[in-house]
Amino acid sequence: METGEDSSKYPYVSALCMNGGDGDKSYSANSLIMRRVLSITKPVLVKNTKEMFANLDFLESVKVADFGCSSGQNTFLVMSEIVDTINLLCQERNQKQPEIECCLNDLPSNNHRS
Repeated sequence: METGEDSSKYPYVSALCMNGGDGDKSYSANSLIMRRVLSITKPVLVKNTKEMFANLDFLESVKVADFGCSSGQNTFLVMSEIVDTINLLCQERNQKQPEIECCLNDLPSNNHRS
């Protein structure tokens, strides 16, 4: 993990960084507990997404953001569930599905390409 300038300016950054890649110590290989939590909380996510869109008549575009995401599949589980819920609501209402922009953001030193 390379934190570069961040680690000298902000010493806590190295403690918050995730290990990229697919190795034994990577976040991806050690995120089963988080995946289980996501699975358990899925009904709450779906319910809250539906409630947010219940009073909206028509949307041309929607932005969904995850501030604090990391590498691995868990990042995409939440986003895909939100997107699926929005698309299902549009189908139920016979509305055109909006353009959905997903923004994934984390510490600059967390490399999602590794």
